Amino acid sequence: MPLASRVFRLASVILVVSAAVPPAFAAARPRIGLVLSGGGALGIAHVGVLEALEEMHVPVDVVAGTSMGAIVGGLYAAGYPPAELEALVGSLD
Repeated sequence: MPLASRVFRLASVILVVSAAVPPAFAAARPRIGLVLSGGGALGIAHVGVLEALEEMHVPVDVVAGTSMGAIVGGLYAAGYPPAELEALVGSLD
């Protein structure tokens, strides 16, 4: 199956599912996604962003990242607190 056909089918499913969300749920609060970039040295910066978001009580619903951002984001999504992530990332060579 061609890639364009797969993308079209996936987009159709997403539209159908998003249309099925009850209005009361959609109005509760917006979903917040966090995207973290790649780069080994940026790992500490990512942890700082996570700490700032927690200080401001900003809930993060979805996390995505690439390279070091994927590692930090995945650990955060798995439940590691930013203070523990800072120690872990700081110990990496």
